[in-house]
Amino acid sequence: MAKNRLSKNPPRLSREQVDEFELICSQLERLHAELQGLAKGKGNDALNQFKLSLLGSLLRRANDLLGFRYEAIAGFVEFEPEQLPSTSDALVVVSQYLGALEKLRADNIYQRYNLWYWMIDGIESDMRTA
Repeated sequence: MAKNRLSKNPPRLSREQVDEFELICSQLERLHAELQGLAKGKGNDALNQFKLSLLGSLLRRANDLLGFRYEAIAGFVEFEPEQLPSTSDALVVVSQYLGALEKLRADNIYQRYNLWYWMIDGIESDMRTA
């Protein structure tokens, strides 16, 4: 049976997955801001090995959370270590991942009294969204 991205039932996140989600989002947002600054000056310059390693680690963790249904870029897992991407290419990828993570978040929250809370294991919780 083919995998269906459009299933009506979003994946249920555990409390641990929500904690991991919030950490990954925060780190990707900071990296996005850093890459934006670098891209303004020299967007075609290659990322250094340290930044590529950091980005790769974050993308692998994000892929684990997103799974197939929320795949940020079809078929993309991570950059090849021997081919350093440009800063602007890395910025595009991080932007796509942030968008996919936002969709996952939107599918796993609910509103109560003008505040947003996480659904934990498919059940309304008192855990507010960050």
